[in-house]
Amino acid sequence: VAEAGTKLAAGDALARVDDRLLKLELRQYEAQIKSLQSQLAFQERELERQRQLAERGTATIVKLEEANSRRDVLAQDLVRAQASRDRTQLEIERTVVKAPFAGQVAERMLEVGEYSAPGVKVARLVAVDQVEVRAQAPVSIARHLSEGISVSLDVEGQPAQGKVTRIIGIGEAQSRTFEVRVALPRGEANWIVGSAVKVGLPSATAEQ
Repeated sequence: VAEAGTKLAAGDALARVDDRLLKLELRQYEAQIKSLQSQLAFQERELERQRQLAERGTATIVKLEEANSRRDVLAQDLVRAQASRDRTQLEIERTVVKAPFAGQVAERMLEVGEYSAPGVKVARLVAVDQVEVRAQAPVSIARHLSEGISVSLDVEGQPAQGKVTRIIGIGEAQSRTFEVRVALPRGEANWIVGSAVKVGLPSATAEQ
């Protein structure tokens, strides 16, 4: 599992599961497929020989049907072996947990040697290049807000400008507030996720 603090691009390996047993299983299926392909090729030739003998009257229809049946059985065995190989290849691909987006590892949930399973959290990844502010705004100013407007910010004493990206129009009955999301400018390395931020929101209609 990637160490805390590791920066990853989208698609980079966030964690890897031990795949040695799966690779051995894949080699076994590949060997089985080659064997079945060889047997099937031989049986195809045998079927053609029995067909020619039957046409000349030197072989019975029973032998021709037996050769045809053995060919069909081998063909089905080959299909099953190929399906098992493809499933194993898919499982090997899934042993690499890829970062769904670019970000920084904030926490490791599993350590080397621990067991994992589908649905188990392996790490916490934060998109530090797409940081946004979550602010609780009073319901009374809701009519003066709209997505896309610029607002002033104070990030730990550092002034900045941001844009309102989302207005979640579901207020809380007790606090009489609702949530507003504001995007921070990109490229600022000094802003830490979890910092306290002051947001200046309009409380009246803009006038000249």
